[in-house]
Amino acid sequence: PVRDGAIMRSVGIALPSVTMIRVGDVIGQLGAVLGQIAVAIRAAAAVTVAAGIAVLIGAVSASARARRYDAVILKLLGGSRRQVLGAQALEYAMLAAILVVVALAVGTGAGWYVVTQVFSIAWAPRWDIVAATLAIAVAITLGMGIAGSIPALRAKPAAALRDL
Repeated sequence: PVRDGAIMRSVGIALPSVTMIRVGDVIGQLGAVLGQIAVAIRAAAAVTVAAGIAVLIGAVSASARARRYDAVILKLLGGSRRQVLGAQALEYAMLAAILVVVALAVGTGAGWYVVTQVFSIAWAPRWDIVAATLAIAVAITLGMGIAGSIPALRAKPAAALRDL
């Protein structure tokens, strides 16, 4: 820093029309701003994920009556709890698979467009993070779907049919 000041003064005296810029300071400020932008993006992503989980909870809750009806009918037809739960788990697994394909296509396409076309930087997605995020989404979808199905499995067929 002391040496930088001496160099800047001597260049300023020798070349008075040259404007001196401390590149290290600019890079430091740029790093701080980019860090704040990264925090904002992570916060927006967290809000988006929370909203998605809320929608998933709402969808499971809204379909609870239909799940109970399906479970009662399948139990009346001789299905065991394990078979009914397996069928509903398969249904949620298929739903999760469809959602993963759509999320991957839309997210990758939008990410590619923003990164390459808007910011004009190289496209280098972290596929390990993408895969982990999608796996967590599948696990949450299956977990919430199965958790929402358990009360339907506990219902006695005769009582459940009267309530439906």
